[in-house]
Amino acid sequence: LVMARDVSERYLAAQKLEEANQELERLSFIDGLTQISNRRRFDEQLDLLWHIHNREQQPLAIMLCDIDYFKGFNDLYGHQKGDEALIGVAQAFKSVITRSSDCVARYGGEEFAFLLPNTTVQGAEVLAQRIHAEVIRMAIPHKRSEISANITVSIGVASLIPKPEHSAETLVALADNALYQAKANGRNQTSIHHTSGN
Repeated sequence: LVMARDVSERYLAAQKLEEANQELERLSFIDGLTQISNRRRFDEQLDLLWHIHNREQQPLAIMLCDIDYFKGFNDLYGHQKGDEALIGVAQAFKSVITRSSDCVARYGGEEFAFLLPNTTVQGAEVLAQRIHAEVIRMAIPHKRSEISANITVSIGVASLIPKPEHSAETLVALADNALYQAKANGRNQTSIHHTSGN
């Protein structure tokens, strides 16, 4: 009886340890503030999807998204309100993606990244329009913005079918260049990097 109890207690302890480890693993992929995926999760998913899309020769899209004039927002309203805005925007982003295979992550600071499998630039552009509409609907006041009375976002989109001469970093760089272009063009808009064949 004592031995049976000892075995079952060890089994329960092992089970609790396994559950705790699984929870730690889950938390290591979640952004603590916004409760969406973090940069680590995004990078892992990108690496995995890159190889799959390279093998299957399907288009993979990335969207990088910045909250416009966010430093000014934090300076005026304080970091508490800044955190609330980040949480709200993250939830809005999460609500516009409808496929379980899509991933939205906090990429850093006020920058977010979307990973969209089997998606052309046209498909990503439709999602970008939904994102703009959702952010407008939220109507978070932003008196330090130079383009709107409320928070807005700039989005850079890139999609390509992976080729041997490409890398996952190539796709991120293309989306980053497109985001830079959206900002240079006046912000609160989407800029698309067009590649031949997409």
